[in-house]
Amino acid sequence: MVLGITPYLRFSMTLSAVTSVIRLAKSKVVNYLAIFLIIMFGFGTAGFIIYGDKIPAYGSIFRGSLEMILATLGGIQYTEMKAVNGWITPFFAFSYLIFANT
Repeated sequence: MVLGITPYLRFSMTLSAVTSVIRLAKSKVVNYLAIFLIIMFGFGTAGFIIYGDKIPAYGSIFRGSLEMILATLGGIQYTEMKAVNGWITPFFAFSYLIFANT
């Protein structure tokens, strides 16, 4: 959808430069997105296994993955997670912050 409007953006030199940069970086962005989604799915699956029966946000693998994407934006539920499993939550949260924010 976004790439469908690129012919209309060629009228402006600035927007033409932006579209050419997007075109050149497309493969790298797609690769980064694939790695990001794999990491989110992995942590979402781990969250489902660890917290799925106690925290509704991790009730399914999809919701766990969505919760991990929301945690990237700063919404991690650390106190609830620590109440469920006090041993693995610090490792889980720390490793998530290292992998997801790099």
